[in-house]
Formats: sequence, structure tokens, C-alpha cells
Amino acid sequence: MSSADPPCFPHPFGDKWKLLYTGEYAKQNDYAGGDARIDAYYLRLGVGGQLGDFALRVDRELLSSNDGLYAFQTPLGTNHLFQGWADQFLTTPRQGIRDTFLSASAKIKKAQLLAEYHDFESDFGSIDFGDEFDVGVSYPLMRKLTGKLEYADYKAGDTASGKVDTRKFWLTLIFNY
Repeated sequence: MSSADPPCFPHPFGDKWKLLYTGEYAKQNDYAGGDARIDAYYLRLGVGGQLGDFALRVDRELLSSNDGLYAFQTPLGTNHLFQGWADQFLTTPRQGIRDTFLSASAKIKKAQLLAEYHDFESDFGSIDFGDEFDVGVSYPLMRKLTGKLEYADYKAGDTASGKVDTRKFWLTLIFNY
């Protein structure tokens, strides 16, 4: 897929085919008398296939909610890589989030193409948070410099989500040293 993807464990089937799969789990609890509401978990399951330089996969990522009181949080990471590129979920809503997404990628000569479609729902309370379509291309400009152009189109769901339709373009230069 892309270098930003979480660990994926490819299993080769012949020279060109690979089975792609991911399984992740984490748990958050209160610590040393901390806030008792902190009781949530993270789960990601994904499967797909790769044929040469083309890949397609489907994933389900859950940042659970403790009955709407607290949701699994990731305060120390970059969240732009997760739950869509429009950055609508930099903090997990207290209702939690279920992100079901389809990813397709291709490498054409030196260009790396990636497209994703996300469907967002709450873990608690049946809120439709909306959906998002993302597309991006990265290209090595020089030996240690890569350019990346990304487009995100987020469509808000229920009014209870508190979200609005959002479109964003990102232009990034990545210097590897």
C-alpha cells in the first residue's frame, strides 16, 4: 500500500500474488487511581490482495467507547494517516468510531497512487459520522526528496455528528535523510 500504512503481513502465493492481512488490538484502562471512565479498546482487522504493483484491501478499525463516556484516544500519534485525510477525527469522539474502509493502490513507474473510501459510524449511539473519499499521488523528485499531493472529500452524516462537509488538498514535501 503506502509507507504510511500500519504493519501489513503479506503472504506470497506464487511470483505475483500476495495475500495482505492486518490484525491489531490495544486496551486503555485508568492508571493508578486515574479517571475510572477510561476503559476502551482498539481493534483493526484487514484483508486484501496484491498483484504485482496493484493492491486492493478492506479494513475495519474500531476505537471503542465506554457507553459514550470515554473513547479510545491516540494522543501521541499523527492522526492524519488514520480515519481519512480530511482530519475530521483528530480526537476520537466520546461515542467511539467505527471506520470501515476500502483501499486501492498502484505503482506506475515511479509514481505511487492511493485511493481510499471510508464509512464512519459511532461505536455507541448509532450516529452516522459520514463518509470520505481520498486520493493521493507521491513521486520521488530527487534522491532524498519526495512530493505528495492528496485530496480529501468528507461528506458529513447525521447532524448529531457535529461535522460539516469538508474538502482539503494537501501538498507535502518529504525529505529523507
